[in-house]
Amino acid sequence: MRILIADDDEFTREALIESIRWESYGIEQVLEARDGIEAVRMASRYHPDIVLTDIRMPKLNGIDFAERLTEICPSSKLLFMSGYLDVDYLKSAIRLAALDYIEKPIRIDELELAIKKTTELVQSSQRKELESYKTRDIERQRLVRILIDKSARTEEIKGICEVVNFPLNTQYVALCVTEIQSLKNENDNISLVNEFWNNQNIPCIGDYLGNGEYAFILSVVKMDLRRLESLARYLLSQYPKEFYAGIGSKVFKLREVVDSWEKARKASEICFFFPDIYLSVYDESFLKRTSSSQGYHMEFLNLMKSSPNHLPEWIDRVSQSFIFQKAYEKDKFCSLFITIANTLVNEESSLLLKVEQLYHTADIGQIVRSNRTVNQLNQFMQELCQEYLEVINRNSRYSLITRGVIKYVVNHCSKTDLDVQEVAYHMHLSVPHLNMLFKQDVGTTVSQYIRDYRIEQAKKLIANNSYKMNAISEMCGFATPSYFTRVFGDCTGMSPWNIGSSWAIYEAECSA
Repeated sequence: MRILIADDDEFTREALIESIRWESYGIEQVLEARDGIEAVRMASRYHPDIVLTDIRMPKLNGIDFAERLTEICPSSKLLFMSGYLDVDYLKSAIRLAALDYIEKPIRIDELELAIKKTTELVQSSQRKELESYKTRDIERQRLVRILIDKSARTEEIKGICEVVNFPLNTQYVALCVTEIQSLKNENDNISLVNEFWNNQNIPCIGDYLGNGEYAFILSVVKMDLRRLESLARYLLSQYPKEFYAGIGSKVFKLREVVDSWEKARKASEICFFFPDIYLSVYDESFLKRTSSSQGYHMEFLNLMKSSPNHLPEWIDRVSQSFIFQKAYEKDKFCSLFITIANTLVNEESSLLLKVEQLYHTADIGQIVRSNRTVNQLNQFMQELCQEYLEVINRNSRYSLITRGVIKYVVNHCSKTDLDVQEVAYHMHLSVPHLNMLFKQDVGTTVSQYIRDYRIEQAKKLIANNSYKMNAISEMCGFATPSYFTRVFGDCTGMSPWNIGSSWAIYEAECSA
């Protein structure tokens, strides 16, 4: 907090500054002014939270200064001090909503009491203002969600617009912004974009939708799209390779914002396929661009069986094909790669241990759609294909029985009662015979393999730093957390409870 002390008597000002421990009341800066004119100038520049002013001052008296203060800093709390207890002054102080009227000579204890009450009031006002700001912020984000939802009710929209002071009955444009790299907090990004447009006198509200995607609604009046595009391009240029955006069409009703939003998303898909383009404006030709991905899946299945080593090249070719056909349809593109990734993982479940981001087959859709550019998605698919090739090349040295055992263990390792007897029953072999065949290929017994696989899976889940130990022990097929801890310690020499995110560092040191 700041306080401004205005008094023409230098001795009084210095005595007040030195006699009170201002920091104990949360006041970090004490300003001083010698007369009313200087007080106006200081208030205009620093916007003090509290003003303690004498009434009789040269150039501009305290009452006149206080009247100007209400225009300059309406939230400043006012305290008067004077050696002249005059009825007219008291009436003026009441009219100007002064919090206190302190007589001179000033008693420090009385002044400190007044300062204490005033600072508490300022702090209370600041808390209420912050809560009100947070509420309005939440309502702005809710308004965005409602506007891009086709089921929005007109009365609900109008009600929230009035609460957050978003213009009604103007023209609107939707902006779809995608964060290429997650470098900032989502709320910071929303504030950054909102502040930019508000500084251009363009009311703006925004919300984070997930997967790096943000929706912004701009209220534009008498501004053509070319000017809007120029401003958006300038904004994005300030954060190179951090964001790209699509601009929708201009609409004339709040209920039509959803149409502008869908077009903004469509426009942003151009940037997904062309990472060098960071801004795209929707045009009607986008509607004519379409493609079919049906033939690709069959082509992939044939290639996976006949020439799996060509899969990485094929992934590149499919990506280029979507671009060459000018079929900039991100959803179809992602759906195709989700199907392909699921097929690879279902064929070789041990990929769940190999690929860094992958923990369950259910994660595949979210991982694929979380990629912000075609290059990022291509990189993930290339990694998946390379790991798949390594697995099948390694497994090609094994017998059909060993491969069957590995696949069964990977698919059922979360079962706490999984053991060699169950695996042998599934493979239609006796336990001794199965162990003999398996050890010839892998070098360990089936029971050892089950334990080792579970420990490797646990390491990966611990490194993710998103799962509780109880959940990890259950996911890896350990009957109780204490049993998991004991087995993990026996195998690694470390306790899982103490490793946390440091496991990746530990592994790197061991492999160095």
